[in-house]
Amino acid sequence: MKEEKAKVIPLNQEKVADKFYYKLRVDSELGKKFLDICNQGVAADKAADKFAKSIGAKSYIQSMYADFGGIQAFILPIEPEPNPSLWKKVDNIPHNTKQAVYWFNVDVSLHVCLYEELDKLPDDITHIKGQKKYTYQDLLGTIKRKDMAAAAGIEMKYTDPVVFLSYLKFTEAEIKKYQSGKLSITRMIASKFLARKRDKQMAEMAIKADEEKKAILKQLCDKQFGLYNEVSGADEAIKAYNEASKLPVIPAGTLNSLFQIQSSRRIGFARLNEWFYIITTAQAGINIDENFLSTTADTWDSVVTQIKESQNKKNK
Repeated sequence: MKEEKAKVIPLNQEKVADKFYYKLRVDSELGKKFLDICNQGVAADKAADKFAKSIGAKSYIQSMYADFGGIQAFILPIEPEPNPSLWKKVDNIPHNTKQAVYWFNVDVSLHVCLYEELDKLPDDITHIKGQKKYTYQDLLGTIKRKDMAAAAGIEMKYTDPVVFLSYLKFTEAEIKKYQSGKLSITRMIASKFLARKRDKQMAEMAIKADEEKKAILKQLCDKQFGLYNEVSGADEAIKAYNEASKLPVIPAGTLNSLFQIQSSRRIGFARLNEWFYIITTAQAGINIDENFLSTTADTWDSVVTQIKESQNKKNK
């Protein structure tokens, strides 16, 4: 791949209270790692550009889950109406009556199964199989416990104990202590005065639900799970969706983690000659040395100006 000598990637935030500026030598060990990620990122962005053009979209929104690459949605003209079997409108654009935000006209549902069951699913365009293996703990918060239990052939009789605790009017703080393991459910129930018969029944169910939850956890803790999507819609929409799902991406947070930057906003950076210049909303956690230096807003502005002037000259 031809290496780009000068490029500006903007900071992913319009208004930021605090900004921090650094410069990194390109030929340093860290600089080489950064350059490698950037080169992969350029390739991912080009793949997204190529795909968008292949389906007739001139503009698109980059994936919010990626530092580079991927497509979140497309910007298409409202008139003439985009092919309804391929596209569906998902949002308007403020102060723009000629374009809108579109995505493929498909319905997608996420499912879980035991990892070894993935190979038994149909090999067709309506099933997108994940490759990663997950544990029970990995999927908590993403997949319902009852769905993981069902995938492993385990029947659940009770809902989550938290439902019963909420009915019994335990405080949010108490429920959080239970969820973290700091407070047992039997101790919680014992501390509660239960006058009504219905309350006593709910308390008994809470204890049984807790016992079931623990038993299921023991059965699931050594299982490996896989995820897959079921996609429905017109064939052309499903095929386009599948292609978009396979586009290469650099996952969000990759650049920040390289510099130990604790921020949800990706860094902005520019390259000029032998240095990378970096702008971020949080301080870097790595040590400052002769290859990685703190710098100033004036330096950043000067570098950006030089790059833009150089690009303008090339375009003339």
